Amino acid sequence: MPLSDFARTDKQIQANEELNATHVAQHLIPLFQYAATIIPSQFHASTSVHYQATAGMRLLEEHEQHLVYDALHVGLSESPDFIFNNLQRENIATLGGEEEALYGAVAANYLQGLVDVKLHMINKDGTIEDEDVEFDGPLGALDMGGASMQIVYLPHEPFEEDCDDNHQVDGHEGEGESLVQHLTRSENGLKELPNLPNIPNRLNGDEFFATSYLSYGADQFRERLWDTWVREREKKMEKEMEVHTNDAPNTKIIYNPCSFNGYRSEWKGYILVGTGDAAVCTNEVNRLIPNHSEPTDEIKESRTVGGVKHPPIRGHFFAMSLFFFTLDCLRELSKHQGLNESWPTPSIADLTHALDMLCSRDWEDVSLHTRPLNVRQLPNISDILPYTNLSLAFHRILLKFKTMRMNSLDHLFYQIDASKAYTW
Repeated sequence: MPLSDFARTDKQIQANEELNATHVAQHLIPLFQYAATIIPSQFHASTSVHYQATAGMRLLEEHEQHLVYDALHVGLSESPDFIFNNLQRENIATLGGEEEALYGAVAANYLQGLVDVKLHMINKDGTIEDEDVEFDGPLGALDMGGASMQIVYLPHEPFEEDCDDNHQVDGHEGEGESLVQHLTRSENGLKELPNLPNIPNRLNGDEFFATSYLSYGADQFRERLWDTWVREREKKMEKEMEVHTNDAPNTKIIYNPCSFNGYRSEWKGYILVGTGDAAVCTNEVNRLIPNHSEPTDEIKESRTVGGVKHPPIRGHFFAMSLFFFTLDCLRELSKHQGLNESWPTPSIADLTHALDMLCSRDWEDVSLHTRPLNVRQLPNISDILPYTNLSLAFHRILLKFKTMRMNSLDHLFYQIDASKAYTW
């Protein structure tokens, strides 16, 4: 459960109600109990605890964030099941978007065996077991949650920030950093660019391009799209003065191309009816990505997404969180041969073809075939499956911005180790 779910509602704020500290902290107790089984008991009292919340908390007013953190600190400290007595209130805070992106890169590189616990680069000779994937420098990371999306990687050329004032675009948080020129892939293999530095011997945040989009999380983006449809419908109703009784039932229906055919949901008094049209859904998603542009030169030109200029990618990057979950869902449900054969480095073309196949299916058929997955993989799959098509269309657009050719996604992969069991 996201920590932001424990924040006060508007009604509670108006009534000046206080948060229940025990209630706020209780959901985290099992995690700390698990940590206590791993950390030797003689170190429990001296182990420092740092809790850094992410985008869901960044959406709250700063005062409301502090109230949640105060309650969390009190709730943990007073719990008899919380044994890490070194917890300090100042170590509970909100993580910035750029820092969240960089931590994603740290995790990807550590899991791949490219860095040690002190973030020093490891020579892959004799160290990395999987030699099937060649890496050109440290990995980047592409991460999406419910409230935000982060992108972080090494660019291949000197890069200057080019964003609107204060790095804000239509409510999108954007921070960018940059670096260097390097080896980049071309049709004829690796091409050396001028002033190529050595691969860094330690992960350094200053060397990465990193940006965070606060409203590009799956939940936030979906609600923004639905709000757009509702506003447009209401403006149309106002303009046309639809007052005829016979038309009244239809005015509350909005056709949703981003959901399975026949799936119905309610949003702000309107019924959204799925039509399962991936092409139309893609066009609708594109409307909410401002100021995007494609490069005219693969090597030298940057791309702009959401008002933030992105330099070309150096090497590979790892797609995690919802990027993995939704695309693995697509692989599982579409049974697309090309997608399965190319996994975990699928092409944009395969993703597009598989999405068209999945999106056009009837909701009744999809829900019937996913019931076994409720036990095998994800207990609440029925809660998130209706929104999978929208997430996939959104992901495909974003990934296309980050790749050089329609059929090339070879710098992106979705599993660190294909031999391990992953669930969604």
